[in-house]
Amino acid sequence: MDRANKIVKTHPLQKITNLWKKIGSGSVNGKILVAAIVVGGGTILVKIIAVIKELVVAYKFGTNNDIDAFLIALTIPSFLLAIIAGSFNSALIPTYIKTREQDGSAAAQKLFSGATVWSIGLLLFSTFLMLVSAPLYLPLLTKGFSPEKLALTYNLLLTISPMLLLTGIGTIWGAVLNAGESFALVALAPIITPGITIILLFALQAWGVFNLVAGMVFGQLIEMAIVGTVLLKQGFSLMPKWYGFNDRLKEVINQYTPGIVGSFLMCSTGLIDQSMAATLPAGSIASLNYGNRIITLPIIIASTALSTAVMPYFSKMVADDDWPNIRNSLKHYSILIFAASIPLVGLIILFSEPIVHALLQRGSFNANDARIVANIQSCFAIQIPFYIGCMLVVRLISAMRTNQVLIVGSAYNLIINIVGNYILMQWMGVAGIALSTSIVYIFSFVYLFLFVLRNLKTIDSLGLTPEQKEQIEKVHQSKFDRINAVLNDEQRQAFQQIEMQRPSRHKRRHSLDLSADRKAELAAIRHEYMERFQTLLNPAQQAQFKDIPNSDKGISVARMKELNLDLLQQELATQLWKEERQQMDAVLTPEQREKNQARQLSRQAVQGGWKNLNLTPEQKKQMRAIRQEHKQQLNTILTPEQQDKIKNGNGRYKI
Repeated sequence: MDRANKIVKTHPLQKITNLWKKIGSGSVNGKILVAAIVVGGGTILVKIIAVIKELVVAYKFGTNNDIDAFLIALTIPSFLLAIIAGSFNSALIPTYIKTREQDGSAAAQKLFSGATVWSIGLLLFSTFLMLVSAPLYLPLLTKGFSPEKLALTYNLLLTISPMLLLTGIGTIWGAVLNAGESFALVALAPIITPGITIILLFALQAWGVFNLVAGMVFGQLIEMAIVGTVLLKQGFSLMPKWYGFNDRLKEVINQYTPGIVGSFLMCSTGLIDQSMAATLPAGSIASLNYGNRIITLPIIIASTALSTAVMPYFSKMVADDDWPNIRNSLKHYSILIFAASIPLVGLIILFSEPIVHALLQRGSFNANDARIVANIQSCFAIQIPFYIGCMLVVRLISAMRTNQVLIVGSAYNLIINIVGNYILMQWMGVAGIALSTSIVYIFSFVYLFLFVLRNLKTIDSLGLTPEQKEQIEKVHQSKFDRINAVLNDEQRQAFQQIEMQRPSRHKRRHSLDLSADRKAELAAIRHEYMERFQTLLNPAQQAQFKDIPNSDKGISVARMKELNLDLLQQELATQLWKEERQQMDAVLTPEQREKNQARQLSRQAVQGGWKNLNLTPEQKKQMRAIRQEHKQQLNTILTPEQQDKIKNGNGRYKI
């Protein structure tokens, strides 16, 4: 029996399981790693089946006209899905997680239901627009196609159109599952579509290229049903229900608008590549797609695993104002991406031709096709580290709700892609289009990464050195030790309760999510109130008021008492304060007013806690001296620029 127990305890599988649990319950980077491995493992299985499907497609169709027509027909709904579903998820999930963390699961369900209604309407409208306008855009995308090939393309597009709604809804549902850190099912569900396609290609040969369409539509329907069933079991309501455009849904739409414009511009590069390849010799579109198939494998596995894993954690860290961990995760995974992918790029370029020969050269796919595809594959391979890095950075940008930058970046990408395609295809043929794509992703990564670094630097605008942080921590600790020495045992316990309320009060202040316009309105109201308050003061009080730093932005009750207001002044000041609060409440939404009231109650509770300490006059004098000395010590540590940023509300630090 003892021997059996020993075997169980020292079994390698048990050690691996224990290590897995330890990593998954440790640091944020560890949790992201576990999630990425789960998603990556599922994606690998999906891609294995997808590669088998591509091999079957290559065997059945080679680079003939049918596959060209299918790829063009697939390009349009894929383009719309990337824009609508992908952008909507990036806008929804950060706000959904913030709502769940700050307002509870009921509010999150309302946001999910309202967002589902909105997205279904958008998907249906997009499907209708795609089909109605097809006679206008298809001839532009297929300039080298014969009339028969163009007619086949339109019929394929018509048949594949339901995929837009099915995939869009399934993607949104899957993203909500991921937001709850349920990654495995969402990663494995896409295995169904290529599996069904393979079966149809062999079972119903008379359908020809329409087997590919049927496999995609039926596969997406089954995937959506599976993900929906799991959501129901977790207590979600999938019934679309409209609650109106509340603040949270407006926040999603505000982030969705720049996201969709950025995605439209970025995804247009794929359409441009396809249309420019159509002007080259027959089979160029298929060659371009085959050359990208093998490159897509490591890109999709790594970028899907990492971006899916980091999105909920980035969103939660942003909601919690946890910027040090965000910086740490960004640095950690950026280094990991390039360290792992650069050797892979070298291997793919070195062995590109043997890889294509081994995987694709059979049936209708001949040796000349293999040579062309191998060159395209080498050019596409260069993008791998930059594409994966882009996905990491874009997820952080979405979590920080700064999607506006994606519009500018994507516009640059579109211009670079068009110019690069035109120049390089003259020199290298269809392989030049692939090289141009890699150049686009190199630029995109550098541009977005620099933006994120600047944005993070602004957030931690104080720029404290390690020595400053250590000194500030010691000063804070010294302050609390000295305060505790002044208080008796009962007062010390009450003081600890007061300090425990400070983090939640800080969190409520940032959870108001005020727009720039509302912030400006509130600042104007405060400025007007302080000007009216000064008219109540006599000349001596006005001079004393002006000596208070940043007094035009408001002063505390304690500072107001220092002005020694008489009874009439106090009464008039109280009336002004009430008017100011009414004006400010009129600017805020009902949801923001409710949160602000909670913040005020918390502040009153803290103030009441201080009153309940029942400090003696001597203790109050000592406390004031401690605070004054604490402020002076901080000023000796911080530079004048850092002090100004704190006074103006443009900088903060966390110890």
